[in-house]
Amino acid sequence: MPVSELLPLPVQYVRMVASGIVYPHPCLVFLLRAEGLSSTVRYARVYDGFSTSDPLISQLSASQGNPDTVFLTQPLSIHAGLYVALESDKVAALCAFMPLPES
Repeated sequence: MPVSELLPLPVQYVRMVASGIVYPHPCLVFLLRAEGLSSTVRYARVYDGFSTSDPLISQLSASQGNPDTVFLTQPLSIHAGLYVALESDKVAALCAFMPLPES
C-alpha cells in the first residue's frame, strides 16, 4: 500500500535532494524517510527550525537499497520550521507533514 494511502489528508510530501528548509512554519510530521543513493551509509538529520543549530529531532541512516523510515503513529509537532541536513548528494529525504496554523 502506498504511503499516501496511510496518512490523513491534507498531508504534504516533500523530497529533498539537498539540505534546506522543508517547510518554514509549524507543522505535524507523520513520516521521515532517508533513501541512500550509494552503497555507503549516509545520514539525513531533521531539525525543528531553520538550520543545523536548531534542535535535532531525528537522524536517519540509509544506503542504496536500505532506506530508513520513521512512520509516526502520533505525529511530531514542529514549532518553528522543518529543516533537513543531508550528509552528501548520495542521500535523499522524504518528509510527510501537515501544516499548522501560525499563532
